[in-house]
Amino acid sequence: QGRVTVAPASTVYSDAVTPHTVTLFPALPSGGTLIAVVAATGSASVRSPLVSFRPGETVKTFDVASGAAGTGSLSLTLSGKSAAQYGNPGVVTVTVAKRIVISTASIPSSIPLSGSAAPSLSLATPATNGLIVTVTSTASPAGTVSLANLTVAAGSSATPTFSITGGATAGSITLSFALSGPDAGSYA
Repeated sequence: QGRVTVAPASTVYSDAVTPHTVTLFPALPSGGTLIAVVAATGSASVRSPLVSFRPGETVKTFDVASGAAGTGSLSLTLSGKSAAQYGNPGVVTVTVAKRIVISTASIPSSIPLSGSAAPSLSLATPATNGLIVTVTSTASPAGTVSLANLTVAAGSSATPTFSITGGATAGSITLSFALSGPDAGSYA
């Protein structure tokens, strides 16, 4: 009995397309035919759901397009002369997660009194249609934040720099981030 596997059974990101593979073991024999129709439910959908194997082939690729965050599933229906030779792979669960928006690694943990820093924020994946990150801070004698509306253009993965200026009194500044713009729903 041969087998069919689908991979990856893992997290994909909302508003992204993730390649998946259908793998046969062993390869389709000479004279054999096999067609796998991929169906999706929930937060996943399939582009080009018809996967056809020729004799000697073992791997084919199809794309999973994900929507809102949540859980989806993929299932395959096999047909063709060789379908009975391969076991059904069953249902593959696809978890759709929002992309993590911001790496704050460039924000310093401390700045001198009356000193300043000009950090930027980086996106885990480039913006598709654009994003605005608004940076605010609590009122504090320890410092202020300026240039707080950071626009990320489509295709970009970094914000402009913004300014943190230290005050005359030692203390802490708490920064908060709010997202808006076309891609806001795709990032956390």
